Amino acid sequence: MNKYIYGAHDPPPDDWLRTYLMNGDEARGWIVFTEELGADPTDLSSRDYSHWADMGFGIIARLNHGYYPNGTIPAPDKWQDFVLRVKNFVKGSKGCKRWIIGNETNMRWEWPQEQVITAERYATLFSDARVGIHEVRPLDFVIPGAVAPWNVDAGDWLEYLEDVLYYCDLYGGFDAVCLHIYTHGSDPRLITSPQTMDPPYQDRYFHFQHYKQMIDRIPPQCRGLPVYITETNENIPEDGWLDEPNTWIQEMYREIDSWNQTEEPKIHCVCLYCWDMRGDMQYIQGKSSVYQDLALAVAKAYTNGLEEKPPVEENWSIVYENHCNDYYDQDGEPEVTVPVGYHVEWIGVRPEMDRKYTPQPEVFPEDPPYSGVGFHVYNTFDWTLISSQPVSVAAGKRTKLEVALMVIAHGFDDDPDKLGDCGMQIGVGEPGGVQYWSEWQAVRDGPGGNLNQGEWVVVETPEFVPTVGQVEVYIRCVANVPAAISAGHYDRIRIWQEDGGSPPPAGEYVVVVYDPNGAEVARCSFPAVGSDPQICALAQEIVALSCGG
Repeated sequence: MNKYIYGAHDPPPDDWLRTYLMNGDEARGWIVFTEELGADPTDLSSRDYSHWADMGFGIIARLNHGYYPNGTIPAPDKWQDFVLRVKNFVKGSKGCKRWIIGNETNMRWEWPQEQVITAERYATLFSDARVGIHEVRPLDFVIPGAVAPWNVDAGDWLEYLEDVLYYCDLYGGFDAVCLHIYTHGSDPRLITSPQTMDPPYQDRYFHFQHYKQMIDRIPPQCRGLPVYITETNENIPEDGWLDEPNTWIQEMYREIDSWNQTEEPKIHCVCLYCWDMRGDMQYIQGKSSVYQDLALAVAKAYTNGLEEKPPVEENWSIVYENHCNDYYDQDGEPEVTVPVGYHVEWIGVRPEMDRKYTPQPEVFPEDPPYSGVGFHVYNTFDWTLISSQPVSVAAGKRTKLEVALMVIAHGFDDDPDKLGDCGMQIGVGEPGGVQYWSEWQAVRDGPGGNLNQGEWVVVETPEFVPTVGQVEVYIRCVANVPAAISAGHYDRIRIWQEDGGSPPPAGEYVVVVYDPNGAEVARCSFPAVGSDPQICALAQEIVALSCGG
């Protein structure tokens, strides 16, 4: 991932990139590509983005069914064909790991034959596309398409954005957020302008500051995800970018840098729309004043401050990743995040406590097919243990676990003497063996009963070397607060292994012990997950037992 926040929509020529988006050999930014895929499930064509990725640029590809009037996503009868086309395109493509599905689906211009795309309808297709991509590229980011700001074709655009992200999260999750934001003119002061719209949207900013109101609609449990602004410009319909000396671009990137210094989530890039003259008046190609404005901005070397966390050493790689969904109780309150395949066990509940003060298990609905119990604790000191199904790893390799955690508590008692803590901890270990736990991540609130929401924090467990080819993942939560509700959330569980560890081969070892006459006296089989020394040790143990020693 490129750490700089600059970028362009559509790839400019290499000489332009080297002049305006590179510092020597260092690429400073991102390139957004847009692709028209159609919906032919037998079409196996793809694209190689390696040229730009090898230069060091961050690469984002927007995958469209088509352009007006064919729709950025197809009509429902072609959904599955489009999903397969997307899967095939991603499978064959190189150099890109971030895929946006569709574009501005709240705008009539992007609808298939003007058939409205509701938020829930879009999320249904997006979920299928994300599953298909993760079948062939499990660690790639799949991102919902941006919403067109200030557009009311599908109703209130902010409510539409909120609904899209809600349903995408509900139907399986998403990996980042994509936004579009503009001004309505070339005056640099419009970047920070507090001007609002006319009624009935008088509470909405009319220029660039509206990006903050769009970010406010990201679900709280998803605030740890990266944000990509893949389109921005001065939005002058007839004239496009002003080709006169200006500081609009410099002020815009200064604004985003200011946000990244103090706010969450981090904005990883803002890409200028667009490079080439393809019938869109918003092009920058050939406008030397725009080039100069960009060059002065890039010279500031603004970064997102969150350069993608690399392995401890270059010879580490991810061998397991699981994204999560939140569970909500009947009142709509967020409880705990529970990933696919996990189960929950309540432990340490004090039996003398009245039931209303102990955890109340809530069964997760079968559709979507996650299972679990909400971590929802009232005025008591209790632990929950959330334990995974075993995860396959390679034995004998250095291993560690990382995860993003957030802890929340609200509705505190006013008495400061009654304050306590709530927190979470991540652990990993061999099934039934030693567990390696991270440090506690906790929050503590002052009196007054106000919401206390922790930030997403990425934590790691200590390194260890598994002797078998399976590990289990654990989450512990504690609540010791006189609060109305305490809650814990986690996301993006990753298991790292040294030397590119990979799951062991399928199958099993069989150890057979014979007596001196060749008769079988003992037999043992076990999964083929251990190393040769383990096999020898097990064989020796079987021999000893079978011989009475």
